[in-house]
Amino acid sequence: MATDREALLAELKQVESKASDQYWQFCRCAQARPVDPALTRRASEIRELLGIKKPFWDLTKEQVFGMYGMPEQKHKQYVEKALLDGKTIPEHVLAQYPELKEPQP
Repeated sequence: MATDREALLAELKQVESKASDQYWQFCRCAQARPVDPALTRRASEIRELLGIKKPFWDLTKEQVFGMYGMPEQKHKQYVEKALLDGKTIPEHVLAQYPELKEPQP
């Protein structure tokens, strides 16, 4: 039997996947609705219950849009700031902004 934490993690994965699907549908069709706010709220509630707090620059643009309704340009600003601060940005996040370069040591 799955623990409460495992059940919440599974639900979070499902909610985030659905929000990501809605985000891409919204991007493809100007008449589509953005991500359902109920999904955003539930994902935030689950993260809070699990104590999961990731910085914006550690998440993809789809994730921050789905979770927080954050526009892509604002997310890019967080990624740029994190790079300037010397943070290590996950490859899958950095790949979304090929014009940004991670500083070489």
